[in-house]
Amino acid sequence: GWEGYDFLINQSVGENTSSIQKWTENGWSTIGKTKLSYSGSELELSIPLAKLELEEKPSFHFHWSDNPQQLTDINAFFLDGDSAPDRRFNFDY
Repeated sequence: GWEGYDFLINQSVGENTSSIQKWTENGWSTIGKTKLSYSGSELELSIPLAKLELEEKPSFHFHWSDNPQQLTDINAFFLDGDSAPDRRFNFDY
């Protein structure tokens, strides 16, 4: 993947949908869409496990980054917008 990440969610947003992208040797490629909803400062995404090629009871790591200017360098996570958890740490699911 890209810097250890295989999927990118919410890069391209519609009114009630968001993109699901997968890293390939040629860069990020859109593989589907997911439903999204928001209210105030809360965002909810419904991501089908099959799109992420995960089993029924998955275990995976993820990182949340809001408003990175360009995803050409991992430092965008640390320098632009908001990122959680800090730096190169990940959440476990």
